Amino acid sequence: MSSAPFYLVSLVLPIVTAGSISNQPFPFTLPGATPEVMGITATAPELFNAQAVSSQSSTSDSEEPDKDTDATSLLQQTFDTQTVEQLKQNIESKHPIAYYFVAVKLFEQDKEEAVFWYYLGQLRYRYHLAANPNIDPTGDPALFASLSSLLGTTINEYAFGDIWKLAATIDRVLAWDKRHTNGYTAKAKQPEELERVRIGLKELKDKILQDQDQIRQQRTENGLENRP
Repeated sequence: MSSAPFYLVSLVLPIVTAGSISNQPFPFTLPGATPEVMGITATAPELFNAQAVSSQSSTSDSEEPDKDTDATSLLQQTFDTQTVEQLKQNIESKHPIAYYFVAVKLFEQDKEEAVFWYYLGQLRYRYHLAANPNIDPTGDPALFASLSSLLGTTINEYAFGDIWKLAATIDRVLAWDKRHTNGYTAKAKQPEELERVRIGLKELKDKILQDQDQIRQQRTENGLENRP
């Protein structure tokens, strides 16, 4: 089964509508992803405060009961003090939330790089969830939904302003993921699920290129910038 709808629901729909957006970034019920969380539109400095993130991360994979909680708690505690380079260090072995943190740190200074790290986080977090089907839905799935909503709206309102550049970024994300190991959720754990997630992202790229004229028109009608 194609995984393209996973991306199309959470990534395409928010970028053509200005203002508050309510959408479901994953195709099943997500406890903890409240309408208030899902509909918020925030500026980059507000996207990751410890309270907003910690309220969504409580339980992790039953096979590794403390791994996700410890990883996310550590990142919450160090987000304000660590530089982008410190967050990037050995990032392939960190919880996928680290990629989102890098995206937030970069957004005000380098939006294109923020888009890259956001989509890389999406790919690796989606694989982490797919590789752990018995994960507590109030833990990582709920955290993923909140991150996708909080950061995804802001990132995608910018990213979809230049469809060709976004397509190139997606290619770069796929190449980075293929080239680097995954020390947090091993690629060998669920190779079929990994390929499914990667195909979904490729299909998203094809879809936005196919529909770029419609996307540009909808963005113009909703007062959003198209570049160039």
